[in-house]
Amino acid sequence: MSFGVFALQFVAPGGVVGALTGGRPVSQAVLDDLRRQHHLDDPILVQYWAWLRRALSGDFGTSYVQNVQVDKLIVDQGLLSLQLAIFAFVIAMIVAIPMATVAAIHKGRIVDRLASSTAILAISVPSFAVALLLLYLFGLKWDILPVFGPGAGFFGRLHHLLLPAIALALGQIGLVVKVTRSALSNALSQDYVTFARSRGVSGGRVLLSYGFRNSMTSITTAAGLTLTTLIVGTVLVEKIFALPGAGSLLIASVSAGDLPVVQALTIVLAAFILVLNLLVDVASTAFDPRVDLSEAV
Repeated sequence: MSFGVFALQFVAPGGVVGALTGGRPVSQAVLDDLRRQHHLDDPILVQYWAWLRRALSGDFGTSYVQNVQVDKLIVDQGLLSLQLAIFAFVIAMIVAIPMATVAAIHKGRIVDRLASSTAILAISVPSFAVALLLLYLFGLKWDILPVFGPGAGFFGRLHHLLLPAIALALGQIGLVVKVTRSALSNALSQDYVTFARSRGVSGGRVLLSYGFRNSMTSITTAAGLTLTTLIVGTVLVEKIFALPGAGSLLIASVSAGDLPVVQALTIVLAAFILVLNLLVDVASTAFDPRVDLSEAV
């Protein structure tokens, strides 16, 4: 993975030198000086090892376009993307879990069919289309919510991120509803649940002790997938709502050929997804000891 990210500089138009000069014509002496400064004449493996050592220490170099340390750019703008993704995740969980629970309890009834249909519809609509619709309705037509910028302060930030978070969360609400409803329905249809009810165990206790307890592995997996998708999905939504997050930074860096920023964002995103998947696997073993982590490695 890391070598593939490093190799981006060789497949990018103009390569490193082209990115540094911005495609402008320069003398051969300047080209030679740039190649020497960036050790571009060293063997590829030597260049890769030097780049990897710097990357592991958090040093991704300097942005070719903004002339700022890449790690500072990622921290400053990545924090906004993380806040947006977490906000959308909270919205998705708060809406999806109760909806799925009601659907599972009333399996086969009108409430279940309505929840399932809503989930399918939510999954089918792309987040950028929802974002544009929300921007038009709440920002332009009714003018009751801000539609651009990150806002200042805690409540100002929440106010500005509400529409983007809803746009991101909608599709994931559908996913979590389907997974949670299926897992809960399966757990509540088991013989031991019927036996517990026949003994007079309350419905709430059956739901918590038998339903959710035996569904948490599936729910945890869906939650991990949801958060991963939300992190990746911030790119288009940030662009629509003019949010200066990591998604906007990635689009701008790709357009400008800012290789260090593109490489750094790719590595950080891949590492985040890897760590998140590992945490989901560990959490699954806590809820279900039968899960073997050695099979996931």
